[in-house]
Amino acid sequence: MTAVRRTGWFTPERRAAAALVALGAALRAALFAAQPEPRVWFDTGTYLFCSLPGAAPALDRQQGYSWFLRGLRAISADLRLIQATQLALGLITALLFYGIARRLAPRPGWAPLAALGLCLFWPTNLLLETHVLSEALFLFLVALAGYAAAEGARRGSPWLLGAAGLAAGASASVRVVGLAVCGLLAAMTLAAALRGPASGAGERARRLLAPCALVVAASLIVVAYMSHYRSHRGAWAMESWAGINRYCMLAALIRPEHAAPDERSVAFLQEHGDGNLRGFDFVMWDDESPLAIAARELHLPPPALDRWASRVALSAALDRPADAGRVLLDHLQEATLSVGTLDRHVKLTPASTAHQAVKQIYGIDVSTWHETRSFTLPYRWPLAVLKPILAAAALGALALQLSRRHRRGYQLAFAGSALLFTAAVSISILPEQRHVQLAENLMLLNAALLAGQVLEGRRAHEGTAR
Repeated sequence: MTAVRRTGWFTPERRAAAALVALGAALRAALFAAQPEPRVWFDTGTYLFCSLPGAAPALDRQQGYSWFLRGLRAISADLRLIQATQLALGLITALLFYGIARRLAPRPGWAPLAALGLCLFWPTNLLLETHVLSEALFLFLVALAGYAAAEGARRGSPWLLGAAGLAAGASASVRVVGLAVCGLLAAMTLAAALRGPASGAGERARRLLAPCALVVAASLIVVAYMSHYRSHRGAWAMESWAGINRYCMLAALIRPEHAAPDERSVAFLQEHGDGNLRGFDFVMWDDESPLAIAARELHLPPPALDRWASRVALSAALDRPADAGRVLLDHLQEATLSVGTLDRHVKLTPASTAHQAVKQIYGIDVSTWHETRSFTLPYRWPLAVLKPILAAAALGALALQLSRRHRRGYQLAFAGSALLFTAAVSISILPEQRHVQLAENLMLLNAALLAGQVLEGRRAHEGTAR
């Protein structure tokens, strides 16, 4: 009877996983009880207004999360449902990452359990699940895509890989970095198909064709979204803000000659370029910034303004690569090591977009929520210590790839992808804590599995020495 239990569903590892999930659920229930309504951030208003029927997609963020909000509102027009759903998604996301870890590195069994526990209780995850922000949904879709891709690659199943492509494509409709998720999953499933054993030419061809299901499914979702964006904004794109972000990041480096050969743009920057020295927030948001004036005087609609800003920023980066490199390194350090103020109490005035959206759609006055509805988690000091450790583990995992004896493909996948996503954020936006949530979770998986590999290797070495 005992042997049956150990080989069935009630193995010690599964009991431990169930206990971790129960603790994670209890903590989330406590957070919900302390503050049933979700936290409202400055970006919340854009997401809510874009969730209204017939609303155009925002210029600076995808509409996928807004559709998620609209779907929840069809179930119940209760703001608390958003937080309750996202807290549940947090549990499922951690379980999906656990499933990925077990398929890639089943031994030692405690290593995937460590990954599960870290993802369940990581402060960034807990806090973002309580906000009306897109990160919790995005992380869930990435975890779902990764799990389906890992299982589909193991089985050679085009159906599972197609499901992975749909989830990855959906993640790109929530955050544009989801496009990188699509590319990475396609590359990794193709590599797995090339490595996998095949009994004959037909079997190998089937294995190689299976990843095509992922590519086709993801492409369908992305093209459909771009077509939707074009119908509203007149441009085949996921958004029209990446070039503006890069312009703002490099604004202090931009000179009039960087707009050449467009003489009109050169003359414009000669007159208004001093505003580029007034800092990121001014250049990005102020009505008298060079970007805002360019939109008016050069008659540039949003997609055209984005292309103009991107071209000028690229010219500045190519002309002053050392200075642009220093900006990138500063952003990389900020994204990798800094701890954001995720628990700060946002002061919303009645004129703010977020307040107007919540008032109009849900009939709730949130202008005093920063005083009356708040909770804090003691997360800053733990994150300040743990984030450098995670970064060091990622670099260590990549270093081990140089050794054939210690090489593990999953380390390259997790550590490499985490650093790639961090670099993508650093290049495309002024990074905040929430922007690198995906990279943090990939580093958590990497650190847990790397620790398992190192300790197992030490035990094997000690056994051989004896």
